[in-house]
Amino acid sequence: MTSSLDPILAALKRLPLPVIAARAARRLGFRPRWLRSVDFRYAPDASRPLKAPEILLNAMESAGLARAALVDRLAGATLLEIGCGPYAGFAPFAIAHGAERYIGIDPGLDIDLLTGSAAGRDYLARGLAAAGADKATGVAAAIGRMELKTAGIADALPEGRKVDVSVSISCLEHIHDFSAAARAMAAASKPDTVHVHLVNFSSHLSKAKPFRDLYEGPYEDFARKWNGNINGLRAPDLERALADAGLALRVIVLDSRPEALPAAMHESWTGAYDRDTLAVRTALFTSLSPARS
Repeated sequence: MTSSLDPILAALKRLPLPVIAARAARRLGFRPRWLRSVDFRYAPDASRPLKAPEILLNAMESAGLARAALVDRLAGATLLEIGCGPYAGFAPFAIAHGAERYIGIDPGLDIDLLTGSAAGRDYLARGLAAAGADKATGVAAAIGRMELKTAGIADALPEGRKVDVSVSISCLEHIHDFSAAARAMAAASKPDTVHVHLVNFSSHLSKAKPFRDLYEGPYEDFARKWNGNINGLRAPDLERALADAGLALRVIVLDSRPEALPAAMHESWTGAYDRDTLAVRTALFTSLSPARS
């Protein structure tokens, strides 16, 4: 028998003890900078400063998209990363490849820690070096080209602000007012803005059982049990909301898991979606077309 604590316990097993202690203290309201720095420095993602671009570029390759369609667009560009996480995932890579401006938005960003602490500056230095930045692009120069905001996409950019590249990794499925987010994404886009968004439609509870707890009952029950960790929208919902906002993106399914669907699914799901749609675990939403062979 499984319990609602299982995903939490599994996640804890993957974390170093200093990170577990720091996060436990944070839950108790204890948030001094040195303790936040411990979490930042020793969390697993701190050892992978190029994790975000690796994930997205690998997904593009799986979808038949040329990596160069994104990488070559970075020179002189303004890149927006929606849901950039505490490490501003794409920042070192984008800046090393010539981006003039990196805009990272995430409600959970600790901007002071990332740009003003030794842990944060060391992380950025390692990321720039790993991405092949030239010697002139040091940490100070990189920070000068970064624009970080503790906000969601609907509130982050002023009216009229446009970007050349817009990316996200496992973010759009967490935005509950997605219609507002879609309008903001469209408003920030130019006709030639490159969009690449990787969306994970699983329940985010188990990689082995990607739809665990999700389809057996109505979404409202899942959201109540798991504190609304995903918005419950499926690929056609996101595609429709984006199109209604004026942003027509191609949807490329990367991973479909029909064998992982539960034997019995609630009618609120089966009445609204076909089986193929419900089986989608990950997909790319992009303005790019697959490369011709």
